[in-house]
Amino acid sequence: MIEAVNLHKQFRGQRVLQGLNLKLRPSAVTAIMGPSGGGKTTLLKILLGLVQPDSGTILYNQQPLWPTMRSRLLAYLPQHPEASFNPRWKLAQSLQEPFELLRLQPTMGREQHLHSVIKRVGFSPQWLARYPHQLSGGELQRAALARALLGSPQFLLADEPTAMLDPLLSAGVMRMLLALVREQGLGLLLTTHDSGLAAAVADEVLHLQEGRLVSPDHLSLA
Repeated sequence: MIEAVNLHKQFRGQRVLQGLNLKLRPSAVTAIMGPSGGGKTTLLKILLGLVQPDSGTILYNQQPLWPTMRSRLLAYLPQHPEASFNPRWKLAQSLQEPFELLRLQPTMGREQHLHSVIKRVGFSPQWLARYPHQLSGGELQRAALARALLGSPQFLLADEPTAMLDPLLSAGVMRMLLALVREQGLGLLLTTHDSGLAAAVADEVLHLQEGRLVSPDHLSLA
């Protein structure tokens, strides 16, 4: 389990997170809702180690989650996959990057591991020879998901992963994510503005309000 305890963060005097607490469990989907600019992405960046909190702690199985451990435990699925790939690289090169950054040495070999992962997410091997602009939004999201899964993370942080997709593609992406939760015990943290989606897929729905996470029963209407 990953636990964020009493996180505080402010930017230019504006408080974004104020005593935030969160628990992420394997094989469970947690959805976080909240307004744009309300701190959802900041929370994800803190969990990923990209932003340091002003105070507070992140624990993994009750031990401090150090950056070296964080890089293998957590992976990120962006809202805008087109902005997360180098436009000058073919997808084959982009999907090799995690092997170098995480120093991955799969027992089955890099190429076989890569093809196993892309097959799992419905990414055609033919797309590896293409540039990002030659793929659709849904295809790029599958590429981003494949890249996230190459390191065999235990938790996936998905930042509004279906916001830029049409309903049909959104349903396909969510089916893949839920299959990973069921079949591999992946813990999924999902940020979304879609209350219907959150209610349909999440084991727990939380709202980010005034810098804290609260359940719908405790949501202030003020």
